[in-house]
Amino acid sequence: MLWRLVLVVGLVSGFMRVAWGEEAVLNSPSGTVSVIKTVVDTLSPQADTLWNFWDANDDGGEWLRGLSIGLYTLKSELIPLGTIRLGYIGEDGNFTDARGWYAGANLDLPGLTRRYVPATIKGIATTGYLDTIWKIAGKYGRVGAVGGYDADRETPIAGVSFGLSATW
Repeated sequence: MLWRLVLVVGLVSGFMRVAWGEEAVLNSPSGTVSVIKTVVDTLSPQADTLWNFWDANDDGGEWLRGLSIGLYTLKSELIPLGTIRLGYIGEDGNFTDARGWYAGANLDLPGLTRRYVPATIKGIATTGYLDTIWKIAGKYGRVGAVGGYDADRETPIAGVSFGLSATW
């Protein structure tokens, strides 16, 4: 019984130092939000849907779901154009069991539109219309090529990915 009391007092004491210390989360909520924004913008987490051409069932391909982070972002005039990504494929809808991994290069469609499509082009293809389309698809929609390994089936993965990337 005494060891339980010592454990509880130790945990409460440790929590108090973390929660109300000089550089603690609760003392600087705006600083914490700033750090979280920086981490999210740097890693650029993304939910992916992958079409695997290298299907083990020989059914002509299969759809996979994955989560990935950006390892490197290619920018032009501070506008993101694409990323090199690393991710894993979930076995179920909750991603509790990893089925495999993948890596690839994705294009940032809204960034490419802002950077390379002129503000005014004859016809319907203006930056405003294209931006509206990309906003419908997602503020940071991405498409790319991926390769990896399906550990569940012990086969390679080769295909394309479609995803939405989170940034602040």
